[in-house]
Amino acid sequence: MTESTDNYLDTHRKPGRKPKQDAKDRRIAELEKRSARLEEKLALAEKLIDLPKKVSAILGINLTSDEER
Repeated sequence: MTESTDNYLDTHRKPGRKPKQDAKDRRIAELEKRSARLEEKLALAEKLIDLPKKVSAILGINLTSDEER
């Protein structure tokens, strides 16, 4: 097929129901959704870890533990 034929087929699909997803496609979608949620949680956790460092810098407090001294 030519490029113009491929574009036509991509933009002009038959009306009706979407084809059913098989188990593999459902699993992929589930894992992609889970991955996105976990990436959001990781970003939040990283921000929460950095928060005490930023607060101590603003207040001028040294956060080193007794073992590090």
